[in-house]
Amino acid sequence: MCRIFLNDLFVMAQAFVCNDMVL
Repeated sequence: MCRIFLNDLFVMAQAFVCNDMVL
């Protein structure tokens, strides 16, 4: 549910945020 964005920048930012939240 974290990687649902289409923008590369958004994906990058979300990946970083989600990684911090998930881990």
